[in-house]
Order: sequence, then structure tokens, then C-alpha cells
Amino acid sequence: LGDRLAAARGGGAADFKSRAQQLAQRFAGETPTYALLRTEGPEHDLRFHVEIRLGGRALAEGEGRSKADAEQAAAKNALPLLAAPPDAG
Repeated sequence: LGDRLAAARGGGAADFKSRAQQLAQRFAGETPTYALLRTEGPEHDLRFHVEIRLGGRALAEGEGRSKADAEQAAAKNALPLLAAPPDAG
């Protein structure tokens, strides 16, 4: 709830998709894409599973009650990989 309140006020809460895009463009020169892997659960309580991809490679998965929430979760899970310095060789 605190993150949602901070977002409504315009500060504090992170937009993980935006941060993932910034890092991907900075270090890889590409924009990440998101793919719906599957949905689970009854219609009134669906859970979406999404994968974030960069350069044709799967980076991370996320899950949420909406596609948007699942994409945010996937982006959050990918941030440590995107923020890591590129391999030296």
C-alpha cells in the first residue's frame, strides 16, 4: 500500500519497466520485450506469468494479477542482470 500511495504522490515507488528499459538501452542498445507465458487459476482470480527478453534471450519471469503487474515483476527480477557490468570477455 505504501508504494501505491507514494506512486500516487509522484515519488518513491519504482517503475521497474522504465528502469529496465533504461538499463537495457544503456548497456545493450536494445529495448526489452515481454511475452505472456501462461495464465493460471480460475477466471475470477487469474495469475499471469510473463517473461522479459532482451536480444532474443530470456532474462527473468514475473507473476501478477494482471499482465501489467506481471511485466513489472519480471522487470524487477531482471534489474540485477541488467545493472551488472557487461562481461569483460
